[in-house]
Amino acid sequence: MDIGLAIPCVCNLETGNIDLSTKGAWKDINVINLIKKEIDIPVYFDNDANCATIASIYLGELKDVKNGLFVTIGTGIGSGIVI
Repeated sequence: MDIGLAIPCVCNLETGNIDLSTKGAWKDINVINLIKKEIDIPVYFDNDANCATIASIYLGELKDVKNGLFVTIGTGIGSGIVI
């Protein structure tokens, strides 16, 4: 079992830090270490637009396309490009 998080933020995937969230509430927080203090299973996270793009490739509108663009509008505006 793993934990996967889609967070509207600027992510540093190498360090596990949220460098800045879209609302500015979270900054310089290591989300992986924070969760692993409570539960010892693998934790993965990425920007919510990146996660939505990947999900769309496997399950949605981008499933059978060679090139595509996925745009999210919510807490901010984000996008993912598939080439």
